[in-house]
Parts: sequence; structure tokens; C-alpha cells
Amino acid sequence: QDAKAGTYTALAKWTRDTDFFGKGYDSKTVTFEVLTKSLAITANKDSVVRGNGFTVTITGESRKDYTLFVKSGDPKSPMITPGQTVVQSIAANGTYGTVKTNAGGTATVQFNTTQNTDDKTFTIRVEDPLSDKNDEVKVKVEAGSVTITTSGTGTYYIGEEITLSGTCTEGDKVYLFMTGPNLPTDGVTLTTLDKVSTTDKASFKDTADVNADDTWSKKWNTGDIKKSIDAGGYTIYAVSTNVSKADLSDAKYATASVNLRSGFITATTSGATVARGDELTISGTAQGNPNDVYIWIFGKNYYGGADGKLEARKVSVESDGSFEEKLKSADTTNFAAGQYFVVVQHPMGDNPGVKYDPSGVIYGDGINNVTLTSLQAPAAASALINALDSPNVPDTYVKLTFVVAE
Repeated sequence: QDAKAGTYTALAKWTRDTDFFGKGYDSKTVTFEVLTKSLAITANKDSVVRGNGFTVTITGESRKDYTLFVKSGDPKSPMITPGQTVVQSIAANGTYGTVKTNAGGTATVQFNTTQNTDDKTFTIRVEDPLSDKNDEVKVKVEAGSVTITTSGTGTYYIGEEITLSGTCTEGDKVYLFMTGPNLPTDGVTLTTLDKVSTTDKASFKDTADVNADDTWSKKWNTGDIKKSIDAGGYTIYAVSTNVSKADLSDAKYATASVNLRSGFITATTSGATVARGDELTISGTAQGNPNDVYIWIFGKNYYGGADGKLEARKVSVESDGSFEEKLKSADTTNFAAGQYFVVVQHPMGDNPGVKYDPSGVIYGDGINNVTLTSLQAPAAASALINALDSPNVPDTYVKLTFVVAE
């Protein structure tokens, strides 16, 4: 390996102490040439989406040290992956190192990129430190992208579940927030409606992991929204990092528009007047895909349950939104004559915002506890409606009356 490049001649000669020396019996000459290998570098990819890696292969002399580096050398360049057998040393910034070829004169070196790597073309250079041999290869680092789509038509009743999905080639997680009527400009979480902020990375509660095939998906149950939300158009942001709307220039993102309609409920009674002992049907339609509605009935010394207890009847809603509850003869037989007040509560999701304890108290997040069984029927119905009208309660309702005749 130390021979100089050039043409060599070899000859086998008889030594002087033999009879054949100098008598023309020497061998014919042979020639051979010692070549110096050229130095070359190639990459396995012409371009790579940042966050992914690539390799370069050096071809040169056998078992020789070469200098390998990124010509720009700034911190936002691709970095030599540490821990590789062929890598003898790496400089502190990760863009400069020494590599050793194998017996065949090659060395393959891995480079990594991150979301902080600049999206531009980089030149990777190899040099022989003992000569002027060198070679270069260019690799383009491209910014990734994010997409988002929504299931269905784009118009939903509050309370329905929406599937958000898409692709992301810019990281392993997607961050979600939304903007819309009467919400902070920079965005809020999808469920708690709390403001998101770039300076508070933990404020981004809604995320989706990116799968190996670059797809992601998240189910958003609008019935789980913790606060009252206006009907109207909303924009859902899918972002490659946890930044708010004010800082989207620092990330890749996509948007989807959804139109949220308020869930609503209609209800009627089978008659305005019922005789004691007769049946009465309360029926209607609840839009917004609730599992159940809750029917509250207030009358003279009656709060829906036996023995003066407070009770809201939980009634299943069919797939077409219809519901029905029958007051049987045994129910109305014990009713006192007079006017009865009915409130049919639509929970706008899986759980009602106003709940009750059989002892007579209604309660819920953001409302004051009220003991309904200490109030007369009209006041009890009004107190329940005041609670349902609270801005902290997403539920909606419809109110009815009927009269129990003597």
C-alpha cells in the first residue's frame, strides 16, 4: 500500500553462484502498474424530508482515514450519527468527522436530520487529509407537510362525533386547536376550550400520533365540550408543532372548516289535560346524537320520584333522534289535581351538565347548587331552567305543561 503509483518491471535472474548465470537463461520481463484509487462520495438519496436520515458512501483507499463534513457547518445542518463503527471522531457540532474505510476501500456513514434542520440543499464533502483529493455530493432537505380532513359533510350537530384525520411528514405528532365565534384569536383546545399559547407548550392538550405510514387520526366528540359553544363556523388547525395561530410561520400546518349546529329538542304531550289514572305520553325528537334525554316533572308535592324524592327520567333516544316516555296509569293515579311543569333536558353529549341527587339538590360545573324539593312546582321548574341556561352548561331543553283534572 506504500508503493508509489506508476509502471513496474519484474525479472527473475539466476544468481552468480549458479552455472546458468549470464548465459541467457534469465526469465522474460513482466510489467505491472500500481494505480492510486480516486476518492468519491455518493448519497443514497437525492432529497430527504427533514426528520428522516440518509447515508453517504465513500470510496477510496483501503483502511484509510478521510475527513467528512457538511460544507455549511451551521447547527441547522444534517448531523453525523454518533456510534457508527466507521466513524473515528465527530466534532462538537456534529457536522464534521473522521471516517475510516474498510479493506475494500469503502465506508458508509449515516446522517440524521430533525425538524430544526434547514430545508435547503446541503453539500457533503470528503477530503484526503494527506493529498488534494476530494469529492462532493449534494442532498436536498425538504420541509414536510401536514394535511387534515373531516368525516361527514362538514356540518354537524353539537354532540356528534367527528373523525379528524390526515397525513404528516413533519414530525411524529400532530397538534390540534380551533378558532371560531367568540373564541380567543390564537386558538383553543377542542374540548376544554382553554386558550393555547406558544409560550405554554403544555396548553396544547389535543394531539394525535403519526403512524409509520405518515397518517394520523383523532376522534373528536363534540358532546364532550366542557363549556357552552356557539353555533357557527369553526376552523380546525393541524400543526406539526405546538404553536398557536400567531406563530404558524414556525411550523407546517393545514386547516379544515366545520359548521357546528346547536343540538335541539322538540317535545309534546299526548294531551294538554289528563285525568288521574289515565296514561300520558311525552315524546319528541332530539338532534345532535345524544344517547339519552332527561325528563323532569314538577307538580304539587311532586318532583319526579316516589315519596317526594327528586328524579329525572332517563329516556333513550333512537337512531333517528326520536324518544318517548309513557306515564302509566299507576303514575298519574297518585298525582294531585293541578298544573304540572315538564322540562325535557338535552345533554348535548354523553353526560348532562345539570345533575341531581335524589335528596332534592341539582348541581353541576359552574352552577350553584339548588334544593328543588324545597320549592313549589313553578319555582322548581324555573330554578332548573336557570341552571340549564347557565353559560357553563352546554345542555339545551324544552318546557311543557299539562293539567291533571279532578
